[in-house]
Amino acid sequence: MVEDDEIFTTSRLRGVVKNDKIYLDRKGLYDKPQNCPVSVMIPKTPDEIKYFIECLEWLFSRAGHVASRSYRTEEWRR
Repeated sequence: MVEDDEIFTTSRLRGVVKNDKIYLDRKGLYDKPQNCPVSVMIPKTPDEIKYFIECLEWLFSRAGHVASRSYRTEEWRR
């Protein structure tokens, strides 16, 4: 039996940690991990942490909102 992913929610984010990756979307736009505009490996180095923070800043920018809402996958952060 496969268990459902455990989804976490904050005041602005919804996401899941799965297979050493963090999948994130805006709270109101999340539907499933594959459709999250941010899916990055769990950061372990300073450079990876910096990139993760940049991904969060992008997600809450106007461009990130439009990319998430419109499924503009070419703009997503992977």
